[in-house]
Amino acid sequence: MNNPTILFATSLPHFPLAAAYFYENIKKLPNVKKIRFIARDYSRFFTEVNSSFVRDILLFKPDIIAFSCFFWNFERNIKLSILAKSLHPGIVTVFGGPQVGTVAQAAQIIKENSSIDAILCGEADFTFPELVRLIIGNEESINLPGLVRRNGDTIYMGQELYYVQDLSELPIIFDDSNEFVLAHINPDGIIPFQTIRGCKNNCSYCLYCINTLRFFPIKRIEKEIAFLCSKKVKHVRICDSHFGGSQARAMELFEIIKFYNKGTTFSIYPDPDHLDRQFIKAARNANCEIISLGLETMDKDVSAEINRKVDGGKISLLLDLLHEQGVYPQVDLIFGLPKQTIESFTRDILFLKNHKVREILFSPLMIFPGTQLSNELNPNKIIILKVPQKYGYSTSMGIQGYSHAFINIDLHQLFNILGRTLKYICTHQNKDVITLEEEIYRSLQGREDNLTVILLDFLEDIRLSSLYIRYQTFSLIHKAKNFLDNFILNTFPKLEFLDEMIRFDILEQAMKTRTRELKQNIVPQILQPDIFFWDDLQQNKWILNEDTWIEKFNVPYEIISGNNKTIRGKKNDYTSCVFFCPSATIYFIDDADFLFLSKFTVPARIDILNKETSTSLAKKWIGCGVLVPADRNP
Repeated sequence: MNNPTILFATSLPHFPLAAAYFYENIKKLPNVKKIRFIARDYSRFFTEVNSSFVRDILLFKPDIIAFSCFFWNFERNIKLSILAKSLHPGIVTVFGGPQVGTVAQAAQIIKENSSIDAILCGEADFTFPELVRLIIGNEESINLPGLVRRNGDTIYMGQELYYVQDLSELPIIFDDSNEFVLAHINPDGIIPFQTIRGCKNNCSYCLYCINTLRFFPIKRIEKEIAFLCSKKVKHVRICDSHFGGSQARAMELFEIIKFYNKGTTFSIYPDPDHLDRQFIKAARNANCEIISLGLETMDKDVSAEINRKVDGGKISLLLDLLHEQGVYPQVDLIFGLPKQTIESFTRDILFLKNHKVREILFSPLMIFPGTQLSNELNPNKIIILKVPQKYGYSTSMGIQGYSHAFINIDLHQLFNILGRTLKYICTHQNKDVITLEEEIYRSLQGREDNLTVILLDFLEDIRLSSLYIRYQTFSLIHKAKNFLDNFILNTFPKLEFLDEMIRFDILEQAMKTRTRELKQNIVPQILQPDIFFWDDLQQNKWILNEDTWIEKFNVPYEIISGNNKTIRGKKNDYTSCVFFCPSATIYFIDDADFLFLSKFTVPARIDILNKETSTSLAKKWIGCGVLVPADRNP
C-alpha cells in the first residue's frame, strides 16, 4: 500500500482543524511515496439528495476512512460506515472524537457495530497517523494508546485515552508551508483556533475537563495569528474552554491580536473570573468579541453536585460591569442538572433577567461519554432519555418539571418577541418589565392548562415562515392579547396603542425570520454604486428591494421607541419605518422619506422636479440597498 488514500469525514461544515493536524503528521510517515488525504463534510448526506459520499467511495476507493464523532453526527457516521463497507469491503473504518468515550465505552461501540474496525480514544493528533502507518504496513497495532480494534471476532483494547501532554510537539498549522490549510481556508468562513486544550475546572458533566489544562507556546500562537490576519480572515473562533487559560495569558494574547489585526473578528469564551475593566478594554481594542458566558446554574446546591463554584454576588457585579461597558454576551444555562428543580431553574432565569441579560442559551443536560457524570451515573439522581444525545434530567426535577422547563424557555422567547409591547404595558402600569415577567413565570409554574395551550399556539405560528407571519399578523395580535390578558386584567381597555405595539413586535419578528431565510439561500449579491450621477439616477427605474417593507403605525414615536415621556400622544401622531430584511435593520423615517419611498412600490424614476432633495434621498436609500435598479431586483 505505497500510495494510500485516506478519507476524513469531518464533524462541522467549516474549516476542519483536526484534518489539518492529521495532514501535517501523516505526510511525514516513512516508507510511503505519496498519500492522498481528502477531508469532506457529509453532514447533509442523509437529509437531502446528495450522492457525494457514494461518489467519493467509488471513485477514490479509500483505504482508510476516519470519522470525527460528536453527538450530532455519531449515528450518521455509523450509517456511513455501513454504506462504505457495502461499496468497498476492504476499507478500514476508524472512529474518533468525543462521542466514542473511554476505551471500555469504545469497545462496547465496536461490539455493537460490525462496520467499525477501530476506534481511537482521546486526542488522535499523533495516534491516528501512527495507526495509518501500521495499517498500510500491515503491522500489529494493538499496543497503540487509546486504540480499540477489531481483529476477526476478537476486540483488542489498548491503554487508556491518549492525550498530547506537550502541545509544542504539535506541528504549526496556520502557516504558508501547510498545503492543506492553503487549499481549504476560506477567509469568509469561520476559522477555529486554539490557544489551550483542557480546562482548569472539574465540572462533572463537561468534556473539556477530561484531561488537564495545557498551553500552546505563545510564539507559536503569535505566528499563527499573524498568518490568519495576513490572509484577511474575517472570523476566528477561539475554541478554548476559557480564553487563554489565565488572565495574564489572555492579556498577553490580546496585545498580540491587536498588533496583527487588520479587520478580523476574534470570538472568545472568557473565564468569568478573568473579567474586569482592563480585560474588557483589552478585548475591545483587539477586536475580540465576548460571545458567551458559561454560567450554567446559579444554584449553589446544584453547582456543588457538579463540581462547580458559584458566587451570585460576584456574578451580579460582573454582569453589571459588562453592561456598563456596553457588552451583552450570551449567557448559557443548562436544565436537567443533578439536584436541579424547576423552581431553581426558574430562579436562574429570573436572576439573569434582573441583570438585563438579553440572550440566554438554554441547553438540555447531555451525558457525554468519558465525563465523571457519565462514569458515575446514578439512576436515582438522573433519568436518561434514549436518544443519541443522551439527554438527562434530575429526579428532583421529574418529568413534569422537565416539561415545564421547556415552557419557561418558550416564555423567554415570547418576552423577547414582545419586548416593546411589554415595556409599553409596564409603563402604563408603572411597573418594571422584569416584575411583570416574573409574575408570568410564577403564575404558570406547574400549570398545564388552556393558558399554556394559548402560549404554544402563538409561538408555533410565529415560528413559521415570514410570509405567514406577515399575512397572519392580525390573528397573531389576537392570540398575543388573549395570552397577556390573563396577567394584565382591567388594563387593556386603557391601552389605545396596544394592537399597534404588538403589530410592530410581530413584524420585527417576521423581519428577523426573513433575514434567516435569506441567509439559507444562495443569491447573487447586488453591489450598490459608491458614486452617484444625476443622469445615471434619471436613466434608471428604481424599485424597493423585494425584502423591504414600509409600514406606518398609529403610535407616537416616543412610545414605540420606548422613550415614554408621555403615554398618550396626539390623536394623529404616527410612526413610519422601513423594515430592511437583508440586514434585519429597522429605519425610523420622517414624512419626506415615507413619501419618497412610497413611490417605488412599483418601478419608477427619480423625481426631477426637486433635484436636490431627490438626489439626497436617492443616495441614502440606494446606498443601503433599500432601493435597487428595477431590472436587478432579486
